[in-house]
Amino acid sequence: MLEIDIKKNIDTIYGSIFLDVDLSINKGDFVAIVGESGSGKTTLLRVIAGLDKADGKVIFGNQIWQDKQTFLPPSKRDIGFVFQDYALFPNMTILENLLFANDDINFAKSLLELSALENLAHKKPHQLSGGQQQRVSLCRALMNKPKLLLLDEPFSALNQSIKDKLQTALVQFQKDFDTTIIMVSHNKSEIYTMANKIIYIKNGKAQESQKNICHNLTAKILKIDQTNLATILIGDILSQKKLPDNHHYKIGDELKLTFELKV
Repeated sequence: MLEIDIKKNIDTIYGSIFLDVDLSINKGDFVAIVGESGSGKTTLLRVIAGLDKADGKVIFGNQIWQDKQTFLPPSKRDIGFVFQDYALFPNMTILENLLFANDDINFAKSLLELSALENLAHKKPHQLSGGQQQRVSLCRALMNKPKLLLLDEPFSALNQSIKDKLQTALVQFQKDFDTTIIMVSHNKSEIYTMANKIIYIKNGKAQESQKNICHNLTAKILKIDQTNLATILIGDILSQKKLPDNHHYKIGDELKLTFELKV
């Protein structure tokens, strides 16, 4: 379990806000952090990672990462982090960036192949597009098979085919290694298809009251198999949903979906 109880004054382009977050996240959760720009989402990730200091405590499992007496640096926390600016080492090749995190050449090559970067392994970051750099950043974050993975808009620069492939792989990675994932995202369909828990931050405050805000999505049915499992397109993301036995849907129909956002 990840326990977070922190307070911090932060300056944003919209003015100063007071970040006040008290959360418990279970092991193996896929948590989506949502909220308006400047609400404190990225700062929360940085505090969890140990990149920013705040008052309070951060405890992961049985290890205290931060309290009044303790502050572990990022290198001592079992995390992977995908930054919005990618934070790659400019003087290293793509393969070297991955091996810097963990000297496992076979795993590095498998990640590069999964993300369609195998032919660019010996290029340097400045020779890649923004989307390619984002994929490298995600691969590097996975290299240590971290117990906690922090993602800040990890798919924003990717084309659809690569995005679908990496999202499927990330969900499988989470299952294989029992990883807890916290992802900042503004993409509703991305949140719907990947997260099992959603936390809304408004003006620095993580709100989890009994009130639910329902978001409605429209999906297009692309395929229905013999077990009534439908392949659907939600926005720009492929997913699957079990249809009731007495359904009257056919390929091409629209399917109305609702998910609840705790605030």
